[in-house]
Amino acid sequence: EIRLVRIHGGSKHEVIKCSLKVVSLSACPSYEALSYRWGSNRQLETVQLDGHDFDVTPNLAAALRKFRKRKNRLLWIDQLCVNQTDMDERNEQVPVMGQIYSQARKVLVWLGVDSHQEAPLAQQLIRDL
Repeated sequence: EIRLVRIHGGSKHEVIKCSLKVVSLSACPSYEALSYRWGSNRQLETVQLDGHDFDVTPNLAAALRKFRKRKNRLLWIDQLCVNQTDMDERNEQVPVMGQIYSQARKVLVWLGVDSHQEAPLAQQLIRDL
């Protein structure tokens, strides 16, 4: 079993609201996986997860704001779907991460906010690879 997180629709200025859903990896609904750079653990940001405050890294909060749409979106995101304080759970989940990513309908990649307007250069580099 794995957890998937439903990002509830909203504008970029609204509080990020999410809910978790436990599914069987062998029979799970269509989802996207988010691959991102964790970034700094300082100055964590708060999202609502199942109605409770939950701290996430600023880079993940920025990704959630960027990828959130007006409608709900089902994703697998390690920071939200794996209990990071439970070493037993982490040790169980890490070996299946390859399967989690390969079964995703789409893998979204987030490197961070493009403060230097370098996204077109990065996209060209990816096309060239």
